Amino acid sequence: VYDHLIGFTESGAPRASIEAIALLGVLAIETRHTRIGALVLRSGIRPAVLAANSLSTINCISGGRLLVGIGTGDGQSAIEDAMFGIARGDHPNSMRELEAAVQSARTRGIETWVGGRSASAQEIAARCADGLNLWGVSTETFVETSKRVSGLRSVSPADRTCEEPFSLSWAGLVDMGSRPTEPLAVGHNDVRLSGTPIQVAGDLRAYADAGASWAILAPLPPFGDASVEFIASVSEILQSG
Repeated sequence: VYDHLIGFTESGAPRASIEAIALLGVLAIETRHTRIGALVLRSGIRPAVLAANSLSTINCISGGRLLVGIGTGDGQSAIEDAMFGIARGDHPNSMRELEAAVQSARTRGIETWVGGRSASAQEIAARCADGLNLWGVSTETFVETSKRVSGLRSVSPADRTCEEPFSLSWAGLVDMGSRPTEPLAVGHNDVRLSGTPIQVAGDLRAYADAGASWAILAPLPPFGDASVEFIASVSEILQSG
């Protein structure tokens, strides 16, 4: 699930958005085997200890199936902050809030990733998280980041609070059935995948070769059964080799 106070229609008008932690609680009850998680919960808008307590409750209800990504927010988050009068701290303070949120969740036994592109966020991921998620980046950027984070984890293992395994994941938008050439001007989306399930699976293999152990796909409209079937087909193709 995502963590936004509002959403936007295709015309750019604001619309209501479901609260992330409440939705995770529902998913914990309504599912039995699937991993559930957030990409990403925003640090700084909830006290770290309060967020960790909520997440620990959800993890318990789900039988340990929760995986949480935590980040400082994106361009849409900045729009929300301005609309609702939420004060945004400077970069160093945001990084302190991020690290506190990650540490608090991990002390509750929850697998916790950092979601972020900045060097500071990636340093926090390398030092004290279970993984790093990169949203909408190219394979070239993914390779560069993978090498950087691997180097950070190998240089100062004594400073790490999290041991192996460390997960690298790619997440992004998927446009089903077409191969558009123009970028989508919504959020941080340098790359979106598109085409048939075979084409999307081929694109994802490039990220797997670059070190990604997870892929999280966010389909563009139309939603519903069609998107579920599309992603299921991509998964089957990847798992079949």
